[in-house]
Amino acid sequence: MEATAIVGIVVAGVVGPTLGYLARWYSDLRRFQHERDLKASDDLIERLDEVSAALEQLTEAAVELRGEVIRSGTTAPDVLWPLLQQNEDAFQVARSSIVRLEMRAHADAALCGSAMEAAKAFHKPSRTARTALIKARIKYEVAEDYEAMGAIPQMIDDAYESTTAYQAEARRTLAALTLPTPPARSRLRLPSQLG
Repeated sequence: MEATAIVGIVVAGVVGPTLGYLARWYSDLRRFQHERDLKASDDLIERLDEVSAALEQLTEAAVELRGEVIRSGTTAPDVLWPLLQQNEDAFQVARSSIVRLEMRAHADAALCGSAMEAAKAFHKPSRTARTALIKARIKYEVAEDYEAMGAIPQMIDDAYESTTAYQAEARRTLAALTLPTPPARSRLRLPSQLG
């Protein structure tokens, strides 16, 4: 009887508090991991918003450029040069936002790649218009410049498709962040799965 009492005292004095400590430690570990995951999700959402805003600014600059190209082509360089600079500035902002997104460990390559493709697609008309203006200034291959300038509205329309691809990747990423993780599958098989 004394041995049982001693074992009871040892269990109550040593093992019980140790199990309580281990349970609290495990609970804290899980809570801290959950908080870390929430912060990473918030950070990713913030970076996605930043990239979306930068792409929107780049889109607006490209649309203004397209309007001026349709109105005057290379005949009004004083109006077109500031629009080219605005497009270039917007592209640099978008590119730096995308690079910040790429630095996040929880941003996948497909998302970052689609964002960069959208930015490059909206920047391509600006490069084409800039080349056409430079060639028009030096009076070199003017006929080809008009063909290139005529392609700018179609380039911008194609760029919208790249933005749509980025938005689909962003929605997929956000859905993965907000959906609860599925429970682990049981390794037990039903009799219908065995045979």
